[in-house]
Amino acid sequence: MGDGAATLVGTMLSAMPAALLAATMAVMLAALMSSCSAPPPPGLDMRRLEPPVGRDVSMVFGYLDMERAPTPLERLGMRRISPPGGARFYQMRIHQGIFYLEKFPPGVYELNEFGGQGILRGQRAYRLPRQSPDLRIEIPAPDLYFLGAWRFEPGSGPAGGAFTLGRIEKPRQSEILERLLPFAQGTAWEERLSNRLEKLKREGASNRPADSGPRIDGNFSS
Repeated sequence: MGDGAATLVGTMLSAMPAALLAATMAVMLAALMSSCSAPPPPGLDMRRLEPPVGRDVSMVFGYLDMERAPTPLERLGMRRISPPGGARFYQMRIHQGIFYLEKFPPGVYELNEFGGQGILRGQRAYRLPRQSPDLRIEIPAPDLYFLGAWRFEPGSGPAGGAFTLGRIEKPRQSEILERLLPFAQGTAWEERLSNRLEKLKREGASNRPADSGPRIDGNFSS
């Protein structure tokens, strides 16, 4: 890991039976989705961005490399810290390691949990503690907000040990936006993503958050 890279450290737990975890996650996911939107019609491409509802919504996006994780990235949730009221949890769209959602009103949010299901490992849920500065984002006004690119690194201990999220430089913000642009076609987001891409190209930006945050304890359940 390069100098100045932020790392987030967690622990892995395996006390919950697979059947109980699957039932628990099904209930949680249903609650999350119902709090944000109605069930999608059959055949709807969940990767596509929806037209903005109102003038104050923003898009949050980032990347999580799960190549060394026990499971692929199949879900990632953001939690609203403030202000109170409205939807509290937001389930992100997922596409090849990219997580994104275009439904955030002004407020302060943080990554709440992520997870997936492995062929041999079953359901896994990865959690980080609240108030993690590197995975928190403030949305003062409508815009596109980049949460950074991260890589999952398994711990050296036995199952139930530690894992680390380390910030990585690639894919850059511009590369992620280019991969999302096809899902924005025909909506107002297409112009917003294109404008951000042009701005990044003009500035020659590295597109990587500059802050290097502290190491943070968390947990992993299976």
